[in-house]
Amino acid sequence: VFFSRDEFRVILDIYSRYVVRGEWRDYAVDSTAQRAIFSIFKHSYDAPLFTISKMRKGKGFEFQLSANGQVLKRSRYLINALKPVDRPLKLTEV
Repeated sequence: VFFSRDEFRVILDIYSRYVVRGEWRDYAVDSTAQRAIFSIFKHSYDAPLFTISKMRKGKGFEFQLSANGQVLKRSRYLINALKPVDRPLKLTEV
């Protein structure tokens, strides 16, 4: 199981917004026969803040967002699974 190019682009778009904010600093990608995992870290040596997983479910796939070992959101659609962390950037005046 792997993330498609479009799925990876969606994940990296959200990831890059948090990097710009200084909240996230590192990531790791892993894949097994049953699951693809994108882990997000505040520091390289810490446990992941979030993991985004793509798993086989029947003939399709299911996406899952987890934090601290707890599932935050599950969906057949990646964008829905990422809603808890998908906050747009806000413009501020200096």
